Amino acid sequence: MNKQFQDFFDKTNQIHVLLSVALLCIIITFVAPPALNYISKPVVIGLLSYILYKNFIETRHFSKFHKQMNKDNKDNKDTLREMKTNILASYVLSLFILVLLLYVVYTSVH
Repeated sequence: MNKQFQDFFDKTNQIHVLLSVALLCIIITFVAPPALNYISKPVVIGLLSYILYKNFIETRHFSKFHKQMNKDNKDNKDTLREMKTNILASYVLSLFILVLLLYVVYTSVH
Protein backbone atom coordinates (compact mmCIF):
# COMPACT_ATOMS: atom_id res chain seq x y z
CA MET A 1 0.00 0.00 0.00
CA ASN A 2 2.83 2.40 0.79
CA LYS A 3 4.20 1.91 -2.72
CA GLN A 4 0.85 2.86 -4.28
CA PHE A 5 0.75 6.08 -2.26
CA GLN A 6 4.35 6.85 -3.21
CA ASP A 7 3.70 6.20 -6.91
CA PHE A 8 0.61 8.41 -6.88
CA PHE A 9 2.42 11.22 -5.08
CA ASP A 10 5.43 11.01 -7.43
CA LYS A 11 3.26 11.15 -10.52
CA THR A 12 1.09 13.96 -9.20
CA ASN A 13 4.23 15.84 -8.15
CA GLN A 14 5.35 15.79 -11.79
CA ILE A 15 1.90 17.05 -12.78
CA HIS A 16 2.16 19.93 -10.31
CA VAL A 17 5.59 20.92 -11.61
CA LEU A 18 4.21 20.93 -15.16
CA LEU A 19 1.24 22.97 -13.98
CA SER A 20 3.61 25.54 -12.47
CA VAL A 21 5.43 25.77 -15.80
CA ALA A 22 2.11 26.14 -17.61
CA LEU A 23 1.01 28.93 -15.28
CA LEU A 24 4.29 30.73 -15.86
CA CYS A 25 3.78 30.34 -19.61
CA ILE A 26 0.25 31.73 -19.28
CA ILE A 27 1.53 34.80 -17.45
CA ILE A 28 4.22 35.31 -20.08
CA THR A 29 1.67 34.81 -22.86
CA PHE A 30 -0.70 37.45 -21.56
CA VAL A 31 2.10 39.97 -21.04
CA ALA A 32 3.91 39.22 -24.31
CA PRO A 33 3.29 41.08 -27.56
CA PRO A 34 0.46 39.77 -29.77
CA ALA A 35 2.87 38.31 -32.33
CA LEU A 36 4.19 35.89 -29.71
CA ASN A 37 0.66 34.82 -28.72
CA TYR A 38 0.21 32.88 -31.96
CA ILE A 39 3.02 30.58 -30.89
CA SER A 40 2.64 30.51 -27.13
CA LYS A 41 -1.12 30.01 -26.74
CA PRO A 42 -1.17 26.71 -28.67
CA VAL A 43 1.79 25.56 -26.55
CA VAL A 44 -0.09 26.49 -23.36
CA ILE A 45 -3.25 24.76 -24.62
CA GLY A 46 -1.28 21.63 -25.45
CA LEU A 47 0.49 21.66 -22.10
CA LEU A 48 -2.74 22.15 -20.14
CA SER A 49 -4.44 19.41 -22.15
CA TYR A 50 -1.61 17.00 -21.37
CA ILE A 51 -1.68 17.92 -17.67
CA LEU A 52 -5.46 17.44 -17.53
CA TYR A 53 -5.24 14.07 -19.27
CA LYS A 54 -2.35 12.83 -17.11
CA ASN A 55 -3.96 13.98 -13.86
CA PHE A 56 -7.27 12.35 -14.74
CA ILE A 57 -5.62 9.04 -15.71
CA GLU A 58 -3.49 8.91 -12.55
CA THR A 59 -6.48 9.73 -10.36
CA ARG A 60 -8.60 7.03 -12.01
CA HIS A 61 -5.81 4.50 -11.51
CA PHE A 62 -5.48 5.45 -7.83
CA SER A 63 -9.26 5.38 -7.43
CA LYS A 64 -9.40 1.81 -8.73
CA PHE A 65 -6.71 0.85 -6.22
CA HIS A 66 -8.76 2.54 -3.47
CA LYS A 67 -11.88 0.59 -4.42
CA GLN A 68 -9.94 -2.69 -4.42
CA MET A 69 -8.40 -1.88 -1.06
CA ASN A 70 -11.80 -0.90 0.32
CA LYS A 71 -13.16 -4.33 -0.61
CA ASP A 72 -10.17 -6.23 0.78
CA ASN A 73 -9.40 -4.29 3.93
CA LYS A 74 -12.13 -2.61 5.93
CA ASP A 75 -10.23 -2.25 9.21
CA ASN A 76 -7.86 0.56 8.15
CA LYS A 77 -10.36 3.42 7.94
CA ASP A 78 -7.82 6.25 8.37
CA THR A 79 -5.79 5.21 5.33
CA LEU A 80 -8.92 4.78 3.24
CA ARG A 81 -10.13 8.23 4.29
CA GLU A 82 -6.78 9.78 3.34
CA MET A 83 -6.91 8.06 -0.03
CA LYS A 84 -10.44 9.29 -0.62
CA THR A 85 -9.42 12.85 0.28
CA ASN A 86 -6.49 12.71 -2.15
CA ILE A 87 -8.74 11.40 -4.91
CA LEU A 88 -11.27 14.17 -4.31
CA ALA A 89 -8.56 16.85 -4.26
CA SER A 90 -7.12 15.51 -7.49
CA TYR A 91 -10.50 15.63 -9.23
CA VAL A 92 -11.02 19.20 -8.00
CA LEU A 93 -7.61 20.08 -9.44
CA SER A 94 -8.69 18.52 -12.74
CA LEU A 95 -11.79 20.70 -12.72
CA PHE A 96 -9.73 23.85 -12.14
CA ILE A 97 -7.32 22.86 -14.92
CA LEU A 98 -10.28 22.36 -17.25
CA VAL A 99 -11.64 25.82 -16.39
CA LEU A 100 -8.21 27.34 -17.00
CA LEU A 101 -7.91 25.48 -20.30
CA LEU A 102 -11.32 26.71 -21.42
CA TYR A 103 -10.36 30.26 -20.44
CA VAL A 104 -7.15 30.13 -22.48
CA VAL A 105 -9.02 28.69 -25.47
CA TYR A 106 -11.70 31.37 -25.14
CA THR A 107 -9.15 34.18 -24.98
CA SER A 108 -7.21 32.81 -27.92
CA VAL A 109 -10.34 32.81 -30.10
CA HIS A 110 -11.32 36.38 -29.23
